[in-house]
Amino acid sequence: MPDRSISTPFGRNVALARLLLDTLSGLGCTRAVICPGSRSTPVAVAADGSGIDLSIGLDERAAAFYALGLAKRSGDPVLLVTTSGTAAIEALPAVAEAAASGIPLVVLTADRPLALQGTGAAQTLDQVTPYGAFAPTVRLELAGASAEDVVQAGLRIVSLALGLPSGPQPVQVNLHVAEPLVAREVVELPPPARLRRPPAPGIAPLPAAEAVRWFDPGRRGWLVAGGELAGGLGSLGRLSSSLGWPLIADARAGAVGGYLVSHFDPILAAATGPALLPEVVVVAGEVPASRPLASWLRRCRETGGEILQLVERGGYRDPLALATQFAYAGIEATVSAFAPAGSRPEPLLATLDREVAVWLEGELAGYSEPGLARHLAGSLREGELLFVSSSMPIRYLDSFGGRGPARVLANRGVNGIDGVVSTFLGAAAANPSPSVLITGDLTFLYDAAALMQLPLPQRAAILVLDNRGGIIFDRVAPAAIVPGPVNERLFVTPHRSDIPALVAAAGIDLVPVTSAAGVDALLAAARGGGFAVGVAAFDREATGTALDRLYRGAGEVVRRFEAR
Repeated sequence: MPDRSISTPFGRNVALARLLLDTLSGLGCTRAVICPGSRSTPVAVAADGSGIDLSIGLDERAAAFYALGLAKRSGDPVLLVTTSGTAAIEALPAVAEAAASGIPLVVLTADRPLALQGTGAAQTLDQVTPYGAFAPTVRLELAGASAEDVVQAGLRIVSLALGLPSGPQPVQVNLHVAEPLVAREVVELPPPARLRRPPAPGIAPLPAAEAVRWFDPGRRGWLVAGGELAGGLGSLGRLSSSLGWPLIADARAGAVGGYLVSHFDPILAAATGPALLPEVVVVAGEVPASRPLASWLRRCRETGGEILQLVERGGYRDPLALATQFAYAGIEATVSAFAPAGSRPEPLLATLDREVAVWLEGELAGYSEPGLARHLAGSLREGELLFVSSSMPIRYLDSFGGRGPARVLANRGVNGIDGVVSTFLGAAAANPSPSVLITGDLTFLYDAAALMQLPLPQRAAILVLDNRGGIIFDRVAPAAIVPGPVNERLFVTPHRSDIPALVAAAGIDLVPVTSAAGVDALLAAARGGGFAVGVAAFDREATGTALDRLYRGAGEVVRRFEAR
C-alpha cells in the first residue's frame, strides 16, 4: 500500500478510482485487463501509472477469457474493466467458467448513475441481474462515495474473490460513474488504509477415523482423481503404492507416481472381468469425463460398493449421482496425513495399463492426432504449461497416455470451445516457463480474433490439429442415428478457412507440423522466446478410422489379458 496521498489532475472520479485500484493492488490484485470504453474512462486513466500490470483487450469476451487465464495460472484475483451496456455482459461466458472452476476473476463493469437506470438512457441496461447466477455483486456509486467507502469496498471485493470460506470465485463490481467522467481539477485523497489480504481458507483433512475406514488396504479399491487439483499430487501416487490400489487420474489432476493408469478410457471400455471391479472408490476432486469409467463406477455401486467424493470447493459435485458419502476436505492434507507404510503388489488394472502402453507405443509412433498429442505432452518439462482444449485433444491425453511433468490446464467447467485461445494467452502470460496450447481447428477459429488484439506472450506456442471440422460430432451417440449429411452440416461444420494463411496474416510465425519433429520445432520456437503456431493437417475420416483401430487394438490387449 502506498504511504503517500493520492493526487490527480483529472478530477474526483479518477481520484476515487485510483484509490480503489491501489486498495485492490495492495490486497494482491496486481493484474488488470482494460477494455477501451467511455463510461470506464476514470478507471482506465487511474490505472495508467498505478503500478498494476495492465493488458489491453479490444473485445470484452476475449479479454475476459484472457483475464480468466491469468487468474487460473497465477491463483491471484485478476481485474477486468469494461464500459457500460452490452460490453458489460460480454464477459459473462468467462464469468460462468470462472464460477464453475473456482477462479478469482474480478469484473469491474462501469455503469451510468443509478438515477439514469430505467429511463431509456443510451448504453444503459441492467448489468447486475445477468451476473446473479454466477457471481456476487458489489455496487458502488462513485459520485457519492467517501474515501473510506471505496477502501472498504476494495477489501470486500478481494475477500469475496478469494471466496472465504468456501474457495475462490468470480466477483462483479458494478461501478456507477456520473459525468464529468474526468475534469481539469486537482484532487487529493488520503492514502488507502494498510489492509491485509485475507488468508487462503484452510481446509481440514478428512477425520482420521473416516480416513482409516476408507483407505483400507484389505479391500479392493480405486483412487480416482480429476480436475485441476491444487499442487502436483504426488502424495496420491504414494498412497496408491501403499494401498496397492490403481490411480485413475485425468491429465489435469497432476497426479504422478504410484500405480497410475494412463490409458483408462480404452481399457475400461473393453474390460469386463469381475477381478477388476472395486469394492471401494475414493474420488479426489472430479470424476474424469469418461463414459467407460462412469459405467464401472455404476457397477461398483450396483454390486454394493462404496464411493467417497472428496472435494475442496463449495457446491455439490456428483453429477453421476453415485457417491455413498460426500465430504469437503483438503485432499492433499488428507492423503498426506494417511500414509500406510510400505508398498503393496501392483494391482491388475495397473498391470493391464502397462501392457496397453507397450502396444500403443508402436501404434502411435507415426503421424496421427493422438500420437502428436501424446508426443507433445511427453516432451514438455517440469514448470512448463500445457493448455488443452475440450472435445478431442483432452480425450487424446486421457485415452492414450498423454502424460508428462508439465502442468496441465483446460476450460472444462461450462464453456465448451468458447474463449480457449484467449484463456491460453492469459495463462501463458502468467506462466514464467514456456507454454503450449493444443487445440482443434474449430476451437482455434472460434477464438482466432484473440490473436489479432490481445497481447501475445513470449515463450509460447499453439498446436492446431486441423481436420476440417469437429470430429467429436462423428463419435458421439447421435452420429449413429442422424443422417450423415445432416450431421455434417449441423454439427461437424467443416470450415473453409486457410489456417496457415490466417496465422501469417496475423504476423505470427508459422511452424509446419508434418511429424513429431514438427512438434519438437514448435517447442524449440517457444523455448527460444518466440510465439509461434504450428498447424498439423489431417483427414477427418482417416482420423476417425485410426481412433477406431486404436480402441479395437487396446480392446484386444485387454481381452487377452482377461483370458489368461
